[in-house]
Amino acid sequence: MRPVLSLSIPSLGLALGLTLAACTTDPRPADGPMTPPAMPASYVAANGLSLPGSYAGVLPCADCPGIRHELTLRSDQSYALRRTYLERNLSEESIGRWHADPARRTLILGSGEAGTPEVLRLEILGNGTLRLLDRTGQPITSTLPYELTRQLDAPPLEPVLPLRGAFTYMADAPRLTECRTGNSYPVAMEGEYLALERAYLAARPKAAAPLTAEFKGTLAERPRMDGPGTEPTILVQRFDRLSTERACDPGVPASNTLTNGYWRLIVLEDKPVAPAEGGREPHLLLLPEPARYAANAGCNQIAGGYRLEGDKLRFGEGIATRMACPEPAMSHEAALMKVLKDTVRWQIDGDRLSLLDEAGRQRAQFLAVYRP
Repeated sequence: MRPVLSLSIPSLGLALGLTLAACTTDPRPADGPMTPPAMPASYVAANGLSLPGSYAGVLPCADCPGIRHELTLRSDQSYALRRTYLERNLSEESIGRWHADPARRTLILGSGEAGTPEVLRLEILGNGTLRLLDRTGQPITSTLPYELTRQLDAPPLEPVLPLRGAFTYMADAPRLTECRTGNSYPVAMEGEYLALERAYLAARPKAAAPLTAEFKGTLAERPRMDGPGTEPTILVQRFDRLSTERACDPGVPASNTLTNGYWRLIVLEDKPVAPAEGGREPHLLLLPEPARYAANAGCNQIAGGYRLEGDKLRFGEGIATRMACPEPAMSHEAALMKVLKDTVRWQIDGDRLSLLDEAGRQRAQFLAVYRP
């Protein structure tokens, strides 16, 4: 292994200490844009922690001995949270989406419902520990314990709660796009699933169109239908109703902000990119003051300056650590460095960032994981 060249860029230290993850989706559709490639069962996010991950701890309570928090962070950017009030025989379970604020080293748990407040803000300490912050994202000054620690052997939480989403059924492949996580999951044919299927078929939807399903259920790990391992799967425990109402309230649209956002690399020179099992997540982060960038194609960290003027973007020559990594990480790294050198313009369409060369050709595409 070659020696590592250390970097001494003050702002970059924050950028490389984040917990960030990616969405799990299918390959490129025949008539649409490239969608993110499937992520491995586990991988190393930008701060060196593996995802998915489980955390637990007892946090202070104003009128009880404490509140035990159990948290599961999934690779598809969803989470499950159980809060148990000690000596009250009271437990609350919730699910939603999580993201990280790259400028503040903060993990944010969202409710997944428009117009509702965040659930928790946690500081990423980088040693397998998350520390609770106040509602404004500031540290809590106290000698009381506010930490959640990594639980290496804990199974993922499987909370039971009311679920709502867009349900489709075709060729024995039922799926639900669940509202609070925003993710599409397979639905297990067990429990009260048959009641849901019968209601859907009785409604005679056109061309397997989605209908809004409401039921009590859980998000559990089940064997994959088309390969080894497990995947998050919806289980119907009590079917309530099916309707043509809009399934989910629209969230707040992301702004077209290039800097201070975390972008996951999904396409490089027209080929899909995803980390290898246990590998690092390919990404790009641009910090505005000073104008520095941090990039990774799955192996070494690349850093340098950039110049941004409107839709014009030029990257300076980057400094990189020099670890030897297995393929295809090294090939991806060489290709990404060339793309950064050739980039002259950027373009954002929805949650996608494209880097374009002088001829206007898309050389790389990124998916927004966090945008301010």
